[in-house]
Amino acid sequence: MPYPSSPQEDAIQAMLRMFEALKAQMGLSLAEAGITLSPLHLHILSHCKAHPGGNQQALVQASTRDKGQIARITKELEAQALLHRSPDPQDGRSQILELTPAGLEACALFEAQHTALVQRMFATVTPEQLAVFTDVARLATAQSLSK
Repeated sequence: MPYPSSPQEDAIQAMLRMFEALKAQMGLSLAEAGITLSPLHLHILSHCKAHPGGNQQALVQASTRDKGQIARITKELEAQALLHRSPDPQDGRSQILELTPAGLEACALFEAQHTALVQRMFATVTPEQLAVFTDVARLATAQSLSK
């Protein structure tokens, strides 16, 4: 490890390993289900499902991605007939995002895989431990984003 050991560094390294494990396991479970989209693409679809009639700007604000990346991903999803973009009648510069039936199906498969993985990851974690973990993660994230 290139950094001096400390409780904070140990926590960061544990989180990084957890995220890498989550990413790898999600990739495997998606591949086993025959889903060829990335978790990011599927998270975009899930967001659109949860916020029908939303536009790309709202998606940018809700994600950690920039406007260009969101535009590229939504174009890719539209090219695969999973998402339909149409002009926003209130703001002609924005695009309303709607899932197609194929997008809804991919979203349902992804959500089932995601739920199973989360349940497996936290199967032996008590509700109290999970609450502390969540609080610490939110606090650390807020601290890292503050100036």
